[in-house]
Amino acid sequence: MVLKRLDGQAGYGDGKLVEEKEFRLTANEFQELEELVNKSGFEKMGLRDPDSGLDGESWSLEVSKAEFNHKAVRWSPNYDMKKRATEGFVKVFRWLADRAGVTDRITNKGHSVFKQ
Repeated sequence: MVLKRLDGQAGYGDGKLVEEKEFRLTANEFQELEELVNKSGFEKMGLRDPDSGLDGESWSLEVSKAEFNHKAVRWSPNYDMKKRATEGFVKVFRWLADRAGVTDRITNKGHSVFKQ
């Protein structure tokens, strides 16, 4: 797995790369991740978010495997999750951030992106 985190904070520009981390998943962790992605509705999400805004963060998930490649980008997916059907998408990112050990470092203007 590869995690890349930028330092952009709600406003203009994505920011600079401040963290890049590679880590391996166990077979059980990979299976757990695959189940989360399958339940997330990710495969039905288009590349572009129909609800994008001008302020907030952008989350991008790309899955590549034999005969399948799909990428979805969502603007602040943890905002109004039920209405926007992004709950599963957020669960995938929370799981990945936890495994990479960066959950607490992912903030937007000092506020945790993954509120408990």
